[in-house]
Amino acid sequence: PLIVGAQKDAFKRMNFSNADMLLNDLHLYDHALSGGDIAALYQKERPAYPAGSLIPPGKTVRHALENCFHYAKDGYDPDFKRELDLTRKWKNTSVFLPIHRAEVKKTAPSEPAKLLINGKEELPYMAFLSGFINHDRYELPQIAGAARDFGAAGIKLVRFATQVWHPYMGTVWKGPGQYDFSIANKQLKTLFDGNPGALAEICISLNEAPPWFVKKYKDTELEQCMLPNGKLRPAMAGGEIGSDVWKNMTERYVHDFITHMENSPYADRIFGYTVCGGRSHEWYWPGTFTAGVPGYSKATAALYAAWRKAQGLHPAPVPLPDERQKSETLMLRDPQKSANVLEFRRFLNDRTWQCLKDMVLTARKALKKPKLIGTYSGYSFNNEIKNHIGGLNIFSKVSKLPECDYIQLAVVYGSRRMPGNAGLSVNPYNGSAMLHGKLFWFESDMRTALVPNLNGQERENRFDTIEESANAIERNFAVAFTRGSGIYEMTLNGLATYHHDTIMDSVRQNVYTGKSFLKNTRKSAAEIAVFYDEHSALYHAWPNPENKNFFNALLGDFYYNHPKAGVPMDFYTLDDIHAPEMRSYKLYIFLNAIDVDPRTARKIREKADRNGATVLWCYAPGFIANGKFDVSNMEKLTGIPFSVDLKGSNISAQTVAGSKMFPTTRKLPFHHCQPVFIPCGPDLTVHAAAGKKAVIVEKQVSRHRAVYTLLPPDTGMLRALAKSAGVHIYLQTPDVLTADSGHIFIHAAAPGIKQVSLPGTYDVQDVRNGKTVFRGVKSFSVEMKKHENKLYQIRKTK
Repeated sequence: PLIVGAQKDAFKRMNFSNADMLLNDLHLYDHALSGGDIAALYQKERPAYPAGSLIPPGKTVRHALENCFHYAKDGYDPDFKRELDLTRKWKNTSVFLPIHRAEVKKTAPSEPAKLLINGKEELPYMAFLSGFINHDRYELPQIAGAARDFGAAGIKLVRFATQVWHPYMGTVWKGPGQYDFSIANKQLKTLFDGNPGALAEICISLNEAPPWFVKKYKDTELEQCMLPNGKLRPAMAGGEIGSDVWKNMTERYVHDFITHMENSPYADRIFGYTVCGGRSHEWYWPGTFTAGVPGYSKATAALYAAWRKAQGLHPAPVPLPDERQKSETLMLRDPQKSANVLEFRRFLNDRTWQCLKDMVLTARKALKKPKLIGTYSGYSFNNEIKNHIGGLNIFSKVSKLPECDYIQLAVVYGSRRMPGNAGLSVNPYNGSAMLHGKLFWFESDMRTALVPNLNGQERENRFDTIEESANAIERNFAVAFTRGSGIYEMTLNGLATYHHDTIMDSVRQNVYTGKSFLKNTRKSAAEIAVFYDEHSALYHAWPNPENKNFFNALLGDFYYNHPKAGVPMDFYTLDDIHAPEMRSYKLYIFLNAIDVDPRTARKIREKADRNGATVLWCYAPGFIANGKFDVSNMEKLTGIPFSVDLKGSNISAQTVAGSKMFPTTRKLPFHHCQPVFIPCGPDLTVHAAAGKKAVIVEKQVSRHRAVYTLLPPDTGMLRALAKSAGVHIYLQTPDVLTADSGHIFIHAAAPGIKQVSLPGTYDVQDVRNGKTVFRGVKSFSVEMKKHENKLYQIRKTK
């Protein structure tokens, strides 16, 4: 039978992907049928069909019928009927030791934090054995099979997620103080049946409000979205951040859930908990992914009014979508003309931070032994619409929260995760994580070639072949570890999507590779520090077709493409500049330092002057000061004088002949800018221009070199700037390169010989086979196939 149609639940909150309908016959016609034709056909055929539903009362299609996977690729085995070679050969001799203490230990400010369990360092490599539909009758039995596979591959850290309710799963949270924890208990039992030596971490997912909450509080507490016609519609339920009722109840739920687990027979097998709120359980404001603009529930309005009062602001309503979406200039909001919009964005961030922080503190208080508490954070590094409505410009605070041990985000989506690219985590802030001693998790939610059914957009994220899938799994591991992160394999689209010999062999290879990272140094090798200012992001204009390309190039493209520049980088929030333990870099890049207070400006200059570094200022540094546009303040921050054209223009620029930064003349990417900032005055060296307008300039300021670019820096500009700043460049070809002080990883974007330059004299070992391939070299070359991975361990000899 073919499942067709769509359905909504009783409260019209969720649009499910299937309905209780079966397609028994298919008629094809070469013309349209009239109403009478259809009625006659119905009367003729109706007696041949059952009179009632074939779906038992209280059940769904998914429960009533066997799953149909005939359309899946060969090798997909959702029932784990076929045992993998490595699983069949696995002799689980691991001795389980009760967990007395789990901790994340901060090392040095430029080294990754360590994961310790009972005082022993563990490889931060984990399997997340929960898909979208957990505890379904098809998924629960799969947990044991998946746990065996990953255990046989050498992974003993395992996470699963329990949602408060799901139409297929059942309801854990039945009401205030009312629970059915048997669901989570079954998950744990099944996990340990599959791998008795596993150590568990539990993701407490508050992704959606349960039906009883929706029914009782839909008129006041559930978030509302405003549509273009001015009408309100309920936001898709997703952790009602704008409600104190929801906040208080979910904190009690988290406390009671952890208390139950810490008193259960499984307590000494659990090493930590992830607490998740908001939409997608990643702390997005509810309504971020639905039609309309969220923020118009009665609860949110009341909280916003109270927040304004506490800030000493006059009363004002939640700004309407038109106010939030328009902009006084193409790129920037005018703080004098958009004050209420800016304050509401601050409120969204403050409220999300308060909810996240209090949830972490609640979870911490519920623990009986020292264990880990973590969450999701780090989505701020872009200028997408969801940044304006999601309340997620809070990572700088999360990274400093003492009670939070780790932070995590997913791998990037679209072509950037596919072969030939780096496939980075969406959270770029590896420098912040190391600086503040947080364990940094990379969520590798690979859509392997075995994923059976995806819509058009998701299909773009699925790998075409098993070999591509395995290659990406190895690439993601190496990229994560050389950037100071841990990683977990996320079986988001089904536990059996990793159940294949080739795929699990790649996981086993990662475990073997990980031993090199535990034994050798993982200290950052970056000589470039990149800063993103979450405060200045308040002034970014709402994305539209005219400004989107500029912001994408300045932020997302810069980050996702930077591994192809051949130079490692550490990424920070601007607040981190004040940390006294932050080490010196040769090049500091400030992508969006639009509104910088005098104290931060002094600290930036002190850092740069300390070692005569180079500072790259992008687009509009210091243009906002004291609550208004102020072009004169740009010189105070950068040392470079500017004039401004508020009307804006198309910028088609090229490097100037004779530039020491750009020895070869080339055109720069075209962008439309408004405002346009023109560096001017004496003592400027111009490196690129658009007509008579300088676009890239440099100037000696105090004891450092200041460089300004109006246009977003691409990898070519980045490589040229790094070279002129004395930064070591490992690779000149546009392949993916990441490195720490003890390892170099290359993912070949194209076939050919890769010439690697080392920052000293080293012995070079191929990590995959353990063989030393070069001794005492300052450089080496290797021929690589397209999309091939190479990971080397390097040991300095002189």
